[in-house]
Amino acid sequence: MNKQKVFGGLILFALLIVHFQAFGETNKSNLDLLVTFAEQMDGFDVGVEEWTFLARDTIADVDTKSAYQQFAQSFIASLGESWYVTEAMQGDPHQKITASRNDPQWPLTETITILRYSGEGDRDQVHMMYHVQSQSLDDLNWKMDMVSERQQDIGLGEAATFISMRGTVPSLDRPLETLAVEMLESFGAKKVEALVEDSFLSISAFHSKWQPSIELGTQDMNLQIALRQKSLGEQTTVTFGTPIITTEY
Repeated sequence: MNKQKVFGGLILFALLIVHFQAFGETNKSNLDLLVTFAEQMDGFDVGVEEWTFLARDTIADVDTKSAYQQFAQSFIASLGESWYVTEAMQGDPHQKITASRNDPQWPLTETITILRYSGEGDRDQVHMMYHVQSQSLDDLNWKMDMVSERQQDIGLGEAATFISMRGTVPSLDRPLETLAVEMLESFGAKKVEALVEDSFLSISAFHSKWQPSIELGTQDMNLQIALRQKSLGEQTTVTFGTPIITTEY
């Protein structure tokens, strides 16, 4: 084991101490699962390339286009000058305003999108999505605290949330199915269903101590594992996620 590997392991060990002491292993929220995903990636020698977080919810009802615009613009203005704002292009089926913020000190991109959808009767619904993307696990504790605080500040504290983490293995010395089974056992999750192809494998699974979950047929699911290999023995992409975000991203 080289020095870089040991150093990475020590960082993850420190992250685990802090978050497992604070939250334990029961009813882990999606945001807290970033630490678990990072640990699993490290355990299987997967180099993490990106992680994402998404929160979304319906936040208001409006009866006119101008009411939506007034609401959205007032909210965006409250974010401050560090956010870059764009509006939907002409012809876009949805009215939306998007605000993005890049923090060069902490490699992280935040995006808040406010959309107007047709609702029942004369009133339309206003939806908000908060998306976070990072290519680094550095300062993960700080990033998680910041994301959680922002989520509360913008009124999405009770929103549905989804996460994913993606990385690569330069070369693989065993079949995708073997690796997938090993990962599933390491998570301590139970397989619900699987899709297996020559160079791609996806497993939907359930972990009894994680919340929340979604229904898949007659069973619950709260974890997805996806493996994609360019060709035998070449680079393999590994994705861990809570159900919806793995599919959408």
